[in-house]
Amino acid sequence: MSANRTLLVTWLVLAVTALGACKATGDPLPPGKGLVTVDQEPPSGAELFQTPSWKVGDRFVYEKGGISRLAFRVDSTVDGVHHLVDEQAGLVMLIGTDLTDHGQEKPEEPELTVSNDPADFTLTWPLWVGKRWSCHYVHRAAGQEDVPLLATYECDGIDTIKVPAGTFRCLRIWRRARPAAQGKYVDRISIAWYAPEVGTIVRRLSDSMLTEAVEIDRQ
Repeated sequence: MSANRTLLVTWLVLAVTALGACKATGDPLPPGKGLVTVDQEPPSGAELFQTPSWKVGDRFVYEKGGISRLAFRVDSTVDGVHHLVDEQAGLVMLIGTDLTDHGQEKPEEPELTVSNDPADFTLTWPLWVGKRWSCHYVHRAAGQEDVPLLATYECDGIDTIKVPAGTFRCLRIWRRARPAAQGKYVDRISIAWYAPEVGTIVRRLSDSMLTEAVEIDRQ
C-alpha cells in the first residue's frame, strides 16, 4: 500500500494528518497530554448530541475527490476501541468508542503501524454548537521520528448536507493542527460535518480535497 493511500484511509474516518517532523533527536517522546482544554458547560437551552454507539457490522463507504472509493466495516470492539477494517486493503483503523482516533495497524505489514498517543480527540461529548476543545498527542509512525501535535477543534454551526449517502443535518466542526514544538509551522486546517442521525462524519474538506459518504449501513 502506498503512503498516499495510508494517509487517505486515515483521513476518511475521523482525521489524522501526519504533519512534518519537528523533533531534534530520534529518541521516543513521552505520551502526549491528551485532552487539554474542553468547554464543560453548554449554554442554556443548547441542543445536545450524545456519543453514538457503533456496533460490529456497521459499514461506512466513502468517496474522495470523486475518484477513490473506500469501504470500512466495524470488525470488532476490544477494550473500548473499535477495529474498523478497510475492506480492500485490510488496514485496521483503531477508533475509540467515543470516536477518538488511536491510529492504525496491519499485523502482517508492521511498517504501516501508526499510533496517536494517547489519542486525537476528534470529537468530545456531549457536542453542541459553540463547543471548543483541544488535545495534545504524539503521532508515532513506524520508521519515522515521533511528532508531538496540538489539535484544536470548534463546532461552530449546523448545516444541512447532501451527499451520495443522503441528506443529513450536520454539526460543522473545524480542526486546526500544528506540531507542538518550538519553531514556526503552518497550521493544517480541515472541516468535518458530523451527522448525529447516523453517528459518523459524512463530509470532510481537507487540503482542498472533498470526501463524502456514499453508503452508511448501521446495525
